[in-house]
Amino acid sequence: MKERTYWYTKQEIEEIAGIIVDKLKEKGITPPYTLEKLKEIANKLGIEVIEGSFGYRFKNYDDKGNLVFSEDAYPFEGQLEIKRENGKEKITIILNKDRPVYEPRRAHFTFAHELGHYFLHYKLLGLEVIPKDTFYTFNRKTSYDRREREANWFASAFLMPAKDVREQWEKLKKKYYGKSDAFIFVKAITELADHFKVSKLAMRYRLQEIGLIK
Repeated sequence: MKERTYWYTKQEIEEIAGIIVDKLKEKGITPPYTLEKLKEIANKLGIEVIEGSFGYRFKNYDDKGNLVFSEDAYPFEGQLEIKRENGKEKITIILNKDRPVYEPRRAHFTFAHELGHYFLHYKLLGLEVIPKDTFYTFNRKTSYDRREREANWFASAFLMPAKDVREQWEKLKKKYYGKSDAFIFVKAITELADHFKVSKLAMRYRLQEIGLIK
């Protein structure tokens, strides 16, 4: 397989995610993105979504295209899979409910992470990373760590668009006008995480990334 010769910067991923969010808004799909909205987005992109209990070990497909399991396979939360045969493509996002950390908000980030692989590494650099007439899976075992970080950056920018976060931040400051910075800090992480349907940890990182908190 040909190795990538180009990496995205965080700013480029911010811009790409922003363009996608704006295009979705034009179609009436706006943040916050619930699991139902994410599935709707995947459907519009022609991506099949499989959400189920796959245990801790999973091993892609057999020669007949059936899901198979193996003790020497690997644990996973989500995967983006691309199958190419005779010029035809089948793209699938798989979410594993059996992971210990699986819960709705974590699933939102996992889903958006896989969409990051789709947009950044398949649609934009697909010819470079996916050979012709083959099966390819984006996951932590087969993907470069840099691609995983890029997909995480995309998920953060996509689920918590900078413009939307700043708008909600200003509303929150007005709501708690006169309160201490420490009070607003705690309320911001909790209430904005609830608003954007993400974990408190993801929200805190995003607020730091945008520069709204230290």
